[in-house]
Amino acid sequence: TGRDGALKAIVLKRKAEQRHAADGVAEIHADLHRAEADREYDSAVAEEEARRNDRASCETELAKAEDAKVGVETEEAEAKRRRDELRAALPEAKEQIRLARVAEKEATEARRALHNECSKVEKNLMQLEEAKNSAVQMLKAEEYDPNQVEKAYKQQSGSTD
Repeated sequence: TGRDGALKAIVLKRKAEQRHAADGVAEIHADLHRAEADREYDSAVAEEEARRNDRASCETELAKAEDAKVGVETEEAEAKRRRDELRAALPEAKEQIRLARVAEKEATEARRALHNECSKVEKNLMQLEEAKNSAVQMLKAEEYDPNQVEKAYKQQSGSTD
């Protein structure tokens, strides 16, 4: 019985040592598992930070793209408005061109008529100048008669009597 007590004490001591050893192994496993969990956590935190930065960058790019889109849409709307204005003004512009061509044609005809009229006047003026020069030449060629006026008067008076 004393032996049983010593045996029991040895068994209890052995069980306590095994439990202590198992607890030590469990603590080592827990430390390893904790270290691995810490590494995974640090990696996850770093990746989350990288994704957050990527997301912020993408959001910035998206905002810029949306601003550019709004700008392009505004320009497009302005271009369409301008196109519609020009389309509306086109018939009037064509009519003005037609009227301007008619006016140009009339002005050309008027200028031609005026040119012809001026040519006639210049021709008549040249004929008059020639007639004047011819008369002057004839007068210069005639011999001067101081009594010419009296003779012409008498001739005129004699024919009317």
